Amino acid sequence: MGTTSPEPTAWSSGQVRQESLEERARRKGVSPIASVHDLSREGIWESDQELDEFLEHVRASRQADLA
Repeated sequence: MGTTSPEPTAWSSGQVRQESLEERARRKGVSPIASVHDLSREGIWESDQELDEFLEHVRASRQADLA
């Protein structure tokens, strides 16, 4: 079963502590995004209509935050 909470890490004294985000990322080999181009890839949107609906949702959300 998966969990979203950090995985515990044992200390030498037998206590358990929560693994930091940085430790977890390092262990998994994850690196920070260096460029917006790192996020681009083919096949995210099934159609132009799906992309347009998403962009409209984002615009509407931002407008709602301004009110």
